[in-house]
Amino acid sequence: MIPLYHKLEKKMELSLLLLTKKKRHEIWKALLPEIDHGLDREFEIDDDSRWPKLEFDEVDSALADTPNDKAPGDDGITGKVLKMAWLNKDFKERFFKLLQACVKFGYHPKVWRHGIIVVIPKPKKPDYSKPRAYRPISLLKIPSKVLEKLYKKNDQAYNTLTSTRAIWGRQGYCATDAVLELVQRIETKWGGTPFGFIDDVTITVEGKIEENTKSLSNILEKCCNWAKSRMTKIDLGDKLGFIHFTKNVKPKDEKVQLTLPNGELREPQKKVKLLGITLNNLLDFKSHILNKINKARKAVGAIWHLGGVQKGMRGSAVRSLYIACVRPIVEYGLEIWHHKILKGEIHKLEVMQNMALRRIVGAYRTTPIAVLQKEAGIMPYSIRLKFMEARKAIRLHLNISKTNPINGHLLTLIEISNCKANHALHIGER
Repeated sequence: MIPLYHKLEKKMELSLLLLTKKKRHEIWKALLPEIDHGLDREFEIDDDSRWPKLEFDEVDSALADTPNDKAPGDDGITGKVLKMAWLNKDFKERFFKLLQACVKFGYHPKVWRHGIIVVIPKPKKPDYSKPRAYRPISLLKIPSKVLEKLYKKNDQAYNTLTSTRAIWGRQGYCATDAVLELVQRIETKWGGTPFGFIDDVTITVEGKIEENTKSLSNILEKCCNWAKSRMTKIDLGDKLGFIHFTKNVKPKDEKVQLTLPNGELREPQKKVKLLGITLNNLLDFKSHILNKINKARKAVGAIWHLGGVQKGMRGSAVRSLYIACVRPIVEYGLEIWHHKILKGEIHKLEVMQNMALRRIVGAYRTTPIAVLQKEAGIMPYSIRLKFMEARKAIRLHLNISKTNPINGHLLTLIEISNCKANHALHIGER
């Protein structure tokens, strides 16, 4: 005879199993929908003469850039294992010939196209019963990633495949460059001319609001048709943003709606989020800056409980946490919005930082802020912002790719005198 609690336990396990399977099915259906690939097409594989023959040192460099502990695909081969195997002469010759043939004919082996999908909950979502509250992460095979590095390196060197306006994972490009280039183009062409922008496919047009909206609808439909012909689709859900950048919005303009390819009508938004930067129709960045300051204050509050004078983390450890975890929250995309920050917002940044300084130094509340800054080796934000402006401008000047579209806007990012004036500020702080 089976006790009652054993029956209940088995019933709960079965219910949990069925719930997990159902949840997995719904997430798969929503995030990875099946697409009609049409008839199987055969392609002739030709020798691509645009790229030179692959050399051993290129593979050595690609393997050196591969982390040892990066999560492997379904074959279980890590970067460390592949690097150790590369030391074997027989494996080295066979693997090199395979990579060489792949690059020569532009082929990616089918066995390397399989991966593991790991679903991770997105933070601070109101309802986790919805599939869109989760993010799928694809774990691909490490040998496949090495081949992708070789493709990307050759493509960047000879500009054979990727447009120079494609800003993604390329040397001499940065994620915020796309936003910076967009903002600079808009600000240099204000002149009473509105801009239309769709965040998802990144489409911008210039003209009157009604004309802009029609143009965006037509372009978006063409993009969707192109995506369909490539066996993929463009998400027209809640993440698609539609906004007009203009200083003067008339009441009739607010009623102009965007027609999506599926027939749905979308009203223009007051603000959209692009690559972590919140843009409103006035491009004053107020909502973005205040949001980041509030997030930084919460992070400082969390760090505050970790340190103390008598117990807890040492001041040096709290300082490291502040520099590594709090500053990046505020300073991300600084080159885009630094010229719009107001004195009141700088003051809020100082108040936030002063909270951290008291915990780092372990001083009384009445201790002068200048003393705290000197003891902690942290400069005030009124100075640091100028220092970071100069630092970002130097990075753009020295490390930016010649094909990066923001090259034409470098002189507007920061005055040369600012770079000279803040050159000495690097001393004493990381």
